[in-house]
Amino acid sequence: MPHAKCNNNNDDDDYAQDLSTLEDVRVLTELTNVANFQDTLEMCAREMEFKSILFSLCYFHAVVSERRKFGPQGWNRKYPFNTGDLTISVNVLYNYLEANTKVPWEDLRYLFGEIMYGGHITDDWDRRLCRTYLEEYMNHLMVCIRILSLSCNGMCNE
Repeated sequence: MPHAKCNNNNDDDDYAQDLSTLEDVRVLTELTNVANFQDTLEMCAREMEFKSILFSLCYFHAVVSERRKFGPQGWNRKYPFNTGDLTISVNVLYNYLEANTKVPWEDLRYLFGEIMYGGHITDDWDRRLCRTYLEEYMNHLMVCIRILSLSCNGMCNE
C-alpha cells in the first residue's frame, strides 16, 4: 500500500488534501480487492446481474465502512466491518445467483444486512440504517437500468 505524506503545518487546505489522498489510496485498495473477484466474474453464468449487484455490494461496503469515521453521527457504536465481510458476501452472491433462476433480492438483502454485515451491528437504529441502505442499493431496478444502458449503446440522451 503506498504511503501518503502528511504535512505537519497548520494549513487546513493541505491537511484536507492529505486526507483526500489517503481516501484515494483506500478506495484504490478496495478496487484492488474487487479485481481479485475477476475469476468469480468469469465463472458466473449470470454475468450482468452479478456485476450489477457486485457494484452495489462494493458501494454498500464503502458506505458502511466510511461511516465509522464520523463517530456517533455515523454509527451509534463502532463496528469491525472489513474486507472479509465483502469477500464472503461476494461468495454468497455468486452461490445464490448460480442456484436460483431469478435474483433472490429479499434473501440477498437479508443475508448481507442481517448476517454478513448485520452480524456486527448491535444497535437497533444502526440495523435499521443498514437495511435501508440495502433496500436502496440492491433492487431489481439496478439490473433494469443496466440492461437499458447496454441496449442504448451509448446513444441514449439523459
